Amino acid sequence: MPGKRFIIILVLFLITLAVLSFLLSPFFTVRSLVIDGLDYLHRDEIREVLQPAVGQNIWMVDLTQLEQKLRDKGYIHNSSVERRLPGKLYVEVSERKPLAAVSNNGEYFAVSREGYILKIDNKDNYKIPVIEGGGFVFSGNKVVLPSYQERVLEKLDTLPEEVLAVLKKIVYEEQKLTLFLKSDIPVYMGSISNLDRKFLFLESTVEKITREELQVEYVDLEVIGRPVIKER
Repeated sequence: MPGKRFIIILVLFLITLAVLSFLLSPFFTVRSLVIDGLDYLHRDEIREVLQPAVGQNIWMVDLTQLEQKLRDKGYIHNSSVERRLPGKLYVEVSERKPLAAVSNNGEYFAVSREGYILKIDNKDNYKIPVIEGGGFVFSGNKVVLPSYQERVLEKLDTLPEEVLAVLKKIVYEEQKLTLFLKSDIPVYMGSISNLDRKFLFLESTVEKITREELQVEYVDLEVIGRPVIKER
């Protein structure tokens, strides 16, 4: 009986050893990366984070650590990394939405609702307005904006992408907010009070101008509930 038990234990040990040897064999080496969810970041920026995992055994890769490293990049809101056997990592990221651009010494940075920044080579590649005027300071991978700019970003986040795409720049001078459309049409918003309602009228007005192909000199949304579209 003891001999039979020994044989069973030995067989189980050998099976376990064989399974472990197979799992740790080159068959399960990470050879490729599949990345989904990118709209703004370059794929190479993600690969740079994940590259150390390539060549490792897929079972030895710390997925949680990779996900955290990806989230440490300012413009990634969330990420998930999954094993796809035998040797592939599937990565899905959720990016933060760029809402506006700010300029610093001639360089442009896209800014998310939360103030996260991303250096961009050409602001024209991004369908977002440029914020002019006002100061800001860098804090890690974020910018700290004046309160009025934060409020404007909050409202920009409520606009449909097709409306956001036709905004060229945002100027705040002498406590007056003015938006400019891509065609350089000024939209006078007045003070930053009642921005909720003003941005609702902004959305409907831009849609009307686009839909009806109006030739417009300016738009005045200063008086709540009484939008003015001055045609040429």
